[in-house]
Amino acid sequence: MAENLEALRRGDLDVVQAFEPYVSIALAEGIGDILYAASTRGPTVYTTLIATRDRLARNREGFTALVRAFADMERWLADCEPAALAAAVAPFYPGLSAAPLTRSLARYREAGIWARTPGMSREGFARLADSLVSGGFIASPPRYEDCVDVSFAESVK
Repeated sequence: MAENLEALRRGDLDVVQAFEPYVSIALAEGIGDILYAASTRGPTVYTTLIATRDRLARNREGFTALVRAFADMERWLADCEPAALAAAVAPFYPGLSAAPLTRSLARYREAGIWARTPGMSREGFARLADSLVSGGFIASPPRYEDCVDVSFAESVK
């Protein structure tokens, strides 16, 4: 994405797909406008924990602790101001100043893309399943009930 941003700066590309902080950098530099924000399409599941039912049964306590940690982090993230979050993650973005990092995290927060609970929504699951089918990764969409064990998320509310 850094190379795409540089190509946009030079005028070698007219359109790029980018994630933050590249979007905020392009906007701040005045070298592009947002044509489509994927966050407007609604919930989509990206990060998921996948395990067999047997493994879940054998280590229920460990998986519950992991989901509880996710829930704690999601609550912290929801309450964290963009500047404080930028300071916390700045070491992962060497060479990037605080301003574009803070702007990008504020944009993510305003878009409401971060989950507030560790549960997987039916709508997000369906959107992910549809994209996997349309992309040819799977032949038919799986059923939510066959894939998602909601008991872990419900146990940490």
